[in-house]
Amino acid sequence: MKHLLRYILVLKKLLKFFHKLFDKHDHHNGQLLGAIGKKDKKKIAGNVKKLIEYNEKVKELGVKDLYFVAASRNSWINRDKIGSSNYKDYTNEAWEDFFKDINSEIKTIDLRKKLEDINSTENIYYKTDHHWNSLGGYYAYREIINRLGNDYPEVGKAYELEEFDKEVVSKSFYGSYARRVGYLNVENPDQIVKYSLKGTPKIEVKIGKEKYSSLFFNEYIVKNKDYKEIYSNEYRYYSDGDKAMVRVNNLKNKNNLNVLVIKDSYMNVVTPFIVNHFQNTYIMDLRHWKSNAYDIIQSRKIDIVVFLYNPTSLTNNKQFDFNKKALTKKKHRKLL
Repeated sequence: MKHLLRYILVLKKLLKFFHKLFDKHDHHNGQLLGAIGKKDKKKIAGNVKKLIEYNEKVKELGVKDLYFVAASRNSWINRDKIGSSNYKDYTNEAWEDFFKDINSEIKTIDLRKKLEDINSTENIYYKTDHHWNSLGGYYAYREIINRLGNDYPEVGKAYELEEFDKEVVSKSFYGSYARRVGYLNVENPDQIVKYSLKGTPKIEVKIGKEKYSSLFFNEYIVKNKDYKEIYSNEYRYYSDGDKAMVRVNNLKNKNNLNVLVIKDSYMNVVTPFIVNHFQNTYIMDLRHWKSNAYDIIQSRKIDIVVFLYNPTSLTNNKQFDFNKKALTKKKHRKLL
């Protein structure tokens, strides 16, 4: 028994050591923060060039507009809490390097300042994870849709938060930061919350060969977790995690708008809100998509392309790889 207690004490000390090494923990409100390291400016510039070329080509294929949404991370919004002179966050610098090379043909939606203002009065980030929580997802959705709605009236305006039913589906989510520092260093786990539009429009969701009627996946919610299940990735509850392609047909929306969303994981919590405004929504993750990013433009008559990336994606070449070898028409149809 003494050996076991000694082992536990040593383990706690090790966990706290790695916590200090990798993250800064604000004990005032239990917020875990992970700063973004310095990004390769050449890689960012190269990916901006690829994006500009992609915009030019998809416009030739019939796309009306391409929007690029800048996702804010909690390390920048809560940058005053990082505190350590040896631990600088480069989130803002990465975005500034990206935006300085973007041309006016690409419409940008910069969420940083708006969400920073909201975060001063409301908690829009998980405390144990690097993503927006579902409330943050709502505010990101509101900014995106209201901008698109200004350009395309048929998109409509974003719904008010009061127009959604709220349901807490988990009270024990330990996210990416918690997995890094250990749950013993976490004051309280996060909640996974579902917002569903009242009188929710009927949707058909297709992922690979499987069909669903919702973008919320209950199989990822683990009740009564044992030790091995503490770090279950319940964030996959939203949109089934990072899939190569998710197709959503809104059966009650007849605005004839087809939108292609190219995204990283930050979009997963936003997607259930977005799909209320389009007849067809195609959600693509280029890290997993095995074909090029052009064939879908013509085959699905895409009207609008929306990118949503967080700053760590700016140097990921896979997320700007638009020119993969085209699939055969048969395989292409199966994926869509």
